[in-house]
Amino acid sequence: MTSEILELRAEKLLRRIEGAGLSVEQRKELANGLQYSLRREEETCRINLYYSRKKGFSIVPAGGSEELLELVEGLAERPVPKGVWSGSDEAGKGDYFGGLAVCAFCCDETTASLLRRSGVVDSKMLANLRLREVASAVRERAEGRWSLRHVKAEGYNRALAGLRGEGHNSLDLLAEMHGGAVADLLSSGCAPDRVVVDRFCDQERLAPLMPDGGYTLEVYPGAESDPAVAAASILARDSYLDELSDLSERFGVRLPPGSGWEADRAGAGLVGKHGERALASAAKLHFQNTRRVKEISRLNS
Repeated sequence: MTSEILELRAEKLLRRIEGAGLSVEQRKELANGLQYSLRREEETCRINLYYSRKKGFSIVPAGGSEELLELVEGLAERPVPKGVWSGSDEAGKGDYFGGLAVCAFCCDETTASLLRRSGVVDSKMLANLRLREVASAVRERAEGRWSLRHVKAEGYNRALAGLRGEGHNSLDLLAEMHGGAVADLLSSGCAPDRVVVDRFCDQERLAPLMPDGGYTLEVYPGAESDPAVAAASILARDSYLDELSDLSERFGVRLPPGSGWEADRAGAGLVGKHGERALASAAKLHFQNTRRVKEISRLNS
């Protein structure tokens, strides 16, 4: 027989799991815990849940999709930070098509609880359809608590060309956008004790571009575990996906996220339909994909 505390903790976790788009297929009682079989579309996994006074509540992977298991572990309840803080993250950095979106989100304990109830987790753990749903819920329930800066593909290529002429690169552009998004947030009335940024460069590179304020800057990998950074990652990705959808409609070619073979194939289709000049309006020209796309297009011509 499982303990009442374990049942309550499991119930809370399952609400977050279902909020993240997974379904519970089976429950099984173990000698000292509970096992759940979970599914998201074609992916499945199993988790074992335990509770003891000494170790507290624990989630033990029991097989299946590594991606789903990481998602479930990311949904585990963690202590909510105290005070007021801001988190920022970006989208589009590793994607060939589209530009860059950066979001900064102002958070406190009440908002963090609201975000979790809305299904907020690291955006990389959410399928695009589910991400869109969660982003809509965040915009509705936490209106006015974020700022967004988005440089579309054409502007990205112009900005990067200018920075390269000064000896800089795409990380400097991204750092400028993070600094700008946080500055916009502070000017709207957010007064954070801390600003948390998911690491994409050294803190020494980012710090000079951040606005003045009485906060400490924290830059570290895996910051999406922070609810403010997770919310920022979702809103940034949602904005990036909007641009991708608009570009696909504009050029009549489905332009996918990512930078793999699908992007190469889509780029060749874009060039075949509109010529190489279209890449400057739809893609990040400095990616290696541009060379491959042009080679494929010449072979097809």
